[in-house]
Amino acid sequence: MTELEKYIHTYFGVNKDDLTKISSFFKPERLKKRYYFLKTGRHSDQLGFVQTEIIREFVFIDDNEEILKWIQRNFDKIFVDELNDWYTDEEKWPQNRTFKMFSDWFEVEVCSMILDIEDFDIMKEEIIIP
Repeated sequence: MTELEKYIHTYFGVNKDDLTKISSFFKPERLKKRYYFLKTGRHSDQLGFVQTEIIREFVFIDDNEEILKWIQRNFDKIFVDELNDWYTDEEKWPQNRTFKMFSDWFEVEVCSMILDIEDFDIMKEEIIIP
């Protein structure tokens, strides 16, 4: 099994024949430093899996009140992303996650400037639409 097939099998339990078919729609692609997979206000026609290194996610909002509202609307997605980084067995995760629990577990820091200072390219695999 390829790394992509292992990932899909682990998270979705897809059988081997289907894995082979699904993975045939993907091709490796190297992203250049400071490349944006998706920019604010645009829609994506791609699906990507990070194979090596890291990918950063940024949300640009100028107003602190709007930032808090955005975090309150999206806290569970952030929570799940963080939990998955710590432990991948979802049955062990807290099941009734609330914004209060999120606030107790995490400290949110709003930065007005973000710089990508890494010296390496980011890898992704992209879906090919037949």
